[in-house]
Amino acid sequence: MRFLVLILVLMLGQVAHSQSLFSLTPDTVFAAKPASTFTMYNYALFENLSGDSLAMRWVKLQTTVTQPGSHGGLGVWGISIQDPENFYNPASELDSADFVLPQTLNSSNNKFIMQLYPNGQQGKLLVSFKIFAINDPENFTILNFDYTVTPATTSSTETVGLPGIEISPNPVGDWLNISNYRGQAIQLQLCSAAGQHLSNIELDGSAAQQVDMAQLPAGVYFLRIKSETGLSCTKFVKK
Repeated sequence: MRFLVLILVLMLGQVAHSQSLFSLTPDTVFAAKPASTFTMYNYALFENLSGDSLAMRWVKLQTTVTQPGSHGGLGVWGISIQDPENFYNPASELDSADFVLPQTLNSSNNKFIMQLYPNGQQGKLLVSFKIFAINDPENFTILNFDYTVTPATTSSTETVGLPGIEISPNPVGDWLNISNYRGQAIQLQLCSAAGQHLSNIELDGSAAQQVDMAQLPAGVYFLRIKSETGLSCTKFVKK
C-alpha cells in the first residue's frame, strides 16, 4: 500500500512539473507588407499560468534572410524587439535578454513584439526565438516571425504600430503629418536615432497635427507612441 501511495505521489509531482508556466500565442506570426512600409509591427501574446511573477529569458535561435543582392546578414533591414519589460532598438545584433513576466498582465506587458524596418528593400525574413522560464528551462516555447516584404508601393502614408495612426510622408521634409483615427488620445515622443528625446506630441481621439522638422538635421528618427492599449515605435527618415 505504501508503495502504491509513493508511486501516486511521484506521478502527481511529474504531472505538476509538466504543467506549462506560461503560454505565448500564436507560435508563428505571419506578416506581409510592401517595402515602402515604415515598420512591420507584430506580436504574440503572453499568458502567465504560474500564479506568480516569472523570471524569463528569450534567445534568438535562427535568422534566415532572403533578400535580392544580400550577402548575409540583414542588409539594409533593421529590427527592434520589445519583451514585457524592455525595448531594444536596434536589436539586429542582440541574441538574448532576460525579463520578468508579471503575475498580472495588461496591454502594456503581455506582448512579445518584433518590428522590421524594410527601408525600401523587398525579401523574406524568418526569425525564431526560444522563450523560457529561467528556473525551469523545460518550460519553453518557440516563437517564429515569418515576414514577407513585397515590392515597394508609391504610397507615402501608412498605418503604423497601433492601428488607426497614420504618419506621412516618408522621407519627410520640413513637416511631418500625424493623424489619429483611434477615437482615444495618444502621446508620442519624437526621438533621434541615438535615442535622444527631442519633443512630446499629444493628439486627441480624432485629430491631426503637423510637426515642424525643418530645424532637425537629415537622418533617421523614431516616434514612440503611447496610448491606453499599448506602446509602439516607428521609424522615418528626414531628408
